[in-house]
Amino acid sequence: MQKIRWKLLAQMKLYVLFAMVLIFPVTSMAEDNAKKKEKEDASSALTLAAEDRVKEDKKGEKDDKKKKKKDAASSKVKLDSIVVSATRTERKIKDVPASVNVIGKKEMERVKFIDSNRELLKRIPGYSMSRNFRIPMGGKNYTINLVDGLAVSSAFGSGHMGSPEKTNPFDIERIEVVRGPASALYGSNALGGVINIITRKPPLEPEYRLWGEGGMYGRWRGGASAAGSTDKMGYFFDVNTLDYQGWRDRTTRDETQVSTKLLLDPDSYSTFTIRSEYYDKYEENPGSLTQEQWDRDWQRAEVYDAYNDEQAKSISAKYERDIGDNSGLELSYGIRNTLSEGPPSFDATGGFRSSDVTNHNLVGIYRYGFDFFRSELIAGIDLQHSASDSKRHSERSVDSSVDQQYDLVAVVKSPFLQYEISPIDIMRISLGARYDSISYSADGWEISEYTGRSDYDKSTDFSHLSPKAGVTFNLGEEHSLWLSYGQGFVVPSRTFLFVGHRGYEPNPDLDPEKADNYEIGLRGKLIGSRLDYDITGYRTDIKDMLVADDEREVYVNAGEVRVQGVESTIGCIVGDSWRFDVAHTYAVNEYTDFINSDDDFSGNTLRASPEHHLDARTTWMPISGLSAELEWNSISSYYTNDDNDADPDGKATRPDLFNLRLSYERGPWTLWGTVLNLLDSKYAERVTYSSPSRYSDGGREYRVGEPITFYAGLSYTFK
Repeated sequence: MQKIRWKLLAQMKLYVLFAMVLIFPVTSMAEDNAKKKEKEDASSALTLAAEDRVKEDKKGEKDDKKKKKKDAASSKVKLDSIVVSATRTERKIKDVPASVNVIGKKEMERVKFIDSNRELLKRIPGYSMSRNFRIPMGGKNYTINLVDGLAVSSAFGSGHMGSPEKTNPFDIERIEVVRGPASALYGSNALGGVINIITRKPPLEPEYRLWGEGGMYGRWRGGASAAGSTDKMGYFFDVNTLDYQGWRDRTTRDETQVSTKLLLDPDSYSTFTIRSEYYDKYEENPGSLTQEQWDRDWQRAEVYDAYNDEQAKSISAKYERDIGDNSGLELSYGIRNTLSEGPPSFDATGGFRSSDVTNHNLVGIYRYGFDFFRSELIAGIDLQHSASDSKRHSERSVDSSVDQQYDLVAVVKSPFLQYEISPIDIMRISLGARYDSISYSADGWEISEYTGRSDYDKSTDFSHLSPKAGVTFNLGEEHSLWLSYGQGFVVPSRTFLFVGHRGYEPNPDLDPEKADNYEIGLRGKLIGSRLDYDITGYRTDIKDMLVADDEREVYVNAGEVRVQGVESTIGCIVGDSWRFDVAHTYAVNEYTDFINSDDDFSGNTLRASPEHHLDARTTWMPISGLSAELEWNSISSYYTNDDNDADPDGKATRPDLFNLRLSYERGPWTLWGTVLNLLDSKYAERVTYSSPSRYSDGGREYRVGEPITFYAGLSYTFK
C-alpha cells in the first residue's frame, strides 16, 4: 500500500476550493428553494415536516441564546435526555435501568481530541487504564463499538475504547457509553461496555464552516464542512486533515477523514438515511520504554520501525417508519472495509503484517406499544458477517517472504427481545434476552523454522442465551432509583482459537468467558436543577477467564475475576458564571480464582487497577461567548503485575495532570486554545512489570505520556 503524503497548506487549498465549489451552488439552490417554498401549499406532508424542523431549529437557537452561558460549560446528564444505546430504542435516561454516560457535542467541541483515550474518555467514570471500561485487560476486547447502532469492529472480537478515533469527530452529535455487560442487547464482547457514536443530523438552514488549528510538535489540523436541507432532503459533508509530528521519536501521525450524510423524508411517517465515511491514517508506534530508557530519555523510541498504515471505507443505510400511533420499524445495514499494514510495536522482532477485513451488519427492530400500563415490546434481529484475509512476513519488511497466511470468517445470527411495563406510575420494569449463534472458521498455512509448512482448516461454533432484567423507580420529577441484573459473554478471539501468540498455542476447544452483573443506581437533580448527580454501584463476576498456561504454553479457561465498585458524576452550577463537574471511580478488581503454573493469583488485584480515578473540571464564563475550563485528573497507585509481589519497586504512581481549555465565540468566529499537561509533568499512561522470560529481560515497561502541549485554532461559520 503506497501512501501519498500531502502537506497541510496544499491540503487546505484543495479542501477550501472544494468547499467553495460545493457551497456556492448549494447556497443558490437553497435560496431558490426557500423562495419556492413560500409559494407552496403548507398543507403538504413534506412542507409540514420541514416546518416542524424549522420550528425545532428556531426554538433551539432561541434556547441556546437564553442559556448560552450555562450550556457552554454544561456536561451534565439530564433525566429527560434521550438515549438509544441502553435499550436499542429511544428512552429518557430516567427510565433506563443501566449506567449510561452521554458526551455531548458541546463537550467534544471543547475538548477537540485527537486521542480519545488521553483527552476525552477519562472525563467519564468507569474508564480503565487498559483498553476497556471497568476491566483493565489489554489483551482482551470487552467493548462493542457502534456508529448509529451498527458495528464498527468485526465479529472476531476487536472492540476497544479507542473507537471514537475511527469516526470523523466533526460528524459526531454525541457519544453514548453504556458501562458494564450488555450482551442481552449487543451480544459477545459487550462485557465492559458499549460505545455508540451518534452522528449529526443535517440542520434545516444551510451552514458552512472553515477552520484551522496549529500547535506544538508540528500539530496542524484543518477542515471544511457544509450542511443544510432543501424541501426534500437534508445533507451533511465534512473533510478534515491532521498532520502531527509528535513530541516523542517515531510518533508521526497523518490522517484524512471524509464523511457524508443524506437524509430523505419520503413521507410524514418515514425517514431514509444514507451515510458514507472514508479515513486514511498513518501512525508510527514507538513502543514502551524499559526502566533504563525511561530514566535516561523518555522522549526516545523503543522500536524504530513500527507503524500502522490504515484505510477504511464504510457506507450505511437506515430506514425508520412509524406504523400507527404505537409501533414502528427500523432497518439498518452497514458495510465497512479496513486495510491495514505495518510491522508491530508490541513485538519488536515480529514480522510485517497486513490484513483486509470486511464487515457486514444488518439490524432490524420492531417496537409495538400496548394500551395497558405503558407497556412496549421490542423485537429485533442482529446479523453480522466478517471476513478477514491476514498475512505475516518473515521479517519486518513487506518485501520479505510470507510465513503465515490465513482467512477467517465469522457469522453471527442473533434475535433479541425486550419487554417493558409500568404496573404503577412510578415503576418501569424491563425484561429482555438475546440468543447468539456464532460460527468461526479459519483456513490457512504457516511456515516454521522447526517444523516447516503446516496447513490448517479449523472451525468452531458457539451459542449463548443472555438474559437481563431491570426496574426503575421515578422518585418524583427530579430523582430516579434503578436496579438491574444482566449476563455477558465473550467468545474467544482468533488469537486464542486459531493463531496463537508469542509461543502460546491456540486452542479451538475454548469456551466463552461468562459474566453475571449486578447494578444499583441513583440519579437526579437538586437545588432547583442547579446540581445533578448520577451514582452507580456494580459487581461483575467473570468465569472461565481465558489465560495463557505458562507450563503447557497453551490458552485455557482457568481464571475467575470479580470487578466491583462505585462510579459517580456530580455537576453543579454556581451563580451565572461557574460550573463544577466531578467524575469519580472507586474500583476493586480481583482474581477470585486464578492459578497459572505454580503461581496462585487468587485474591490478587488485577494489574493497572487503581482504586480511585478522579476527573474534576472547573468552568468559568465571565462574559457571553467566553469560557475557560481547568481540568484535574488524578489516579491512586496501582500494581504493575498480576503477581502483586513481583515488582521490587512496589506499586506504580502517576502525578496529577492538569489541562486548560479556552474558547471565545463572537458572531460567526470561534477562537480556542488548549494546554495539555499544564505543569509539564513527566508521566506514563501505564506502567507494567514482567518477569524475565525467553521473550524479554523482564522489568518495568512504561507507556509514555506527553509533556506540556499547546495548540490553538480559529473557525468561521457562515449561513
